[in-house]
Amino acid sequence: MLISINNITINNVGTKFIGDFFVMLLVPLILAVIYRKRLIEFKLHFVHTYLQYALIAIMMTFFLLHGDFTIRGYYKLFFYLVVVGFGEKFIFRGYVYNELLRHNKFLAVIVSGFFWGILHAILPDYWLEMV
Repeated sequence: MLISINNITINNVGTKFIGDFFVMLLVPLILAVIYRKRLIEFKLHFVHTYLQYALIAIMMTFFLLHGDFTIRGYYKLFFYLVVVGFGEKFIFRGYVYNELLRHNKFLAVIVSGFFWGILHAILPDYWLEMV
C-alpha cells in the first residue's frame, strides 16, 4: 500500500506529507495544469451548508473519542479531511463526472460512482483506521 499513515512521527511528517501529496493530489494538479481550468470550472467550490458543518463535527467527535492526540492522530485527521477528501472530489466529482456529463448524465453518475466505489472496495479499512 502506498499510503501508510501508521508510522508518522515528528521527524518524518514532512516526508510523509510530500509522499501523500504525490499519491493523492498529483493527478488533480496535473489535470488542472493540462486543462488550465480553475477549480470553479471543475465545479468545485465551497458552499456553506449545515450538513457540511455537521459532518465536520462528527469527524471531530470521532477524533476526540479515539483519543490519539499524537502527531500521528492529528496527521490522520488532516489526511482524511483534506488530502483524501480533496483528491477524491477533484478526480471523481470534478473531472470524471464533469467530462462524462457532456455525453450523458446517467453515464456520468454510474461511471464516476463505480470508480469511486472501486477505490473504496480495495481500501476496506479506510474508515476503520480513523475510528
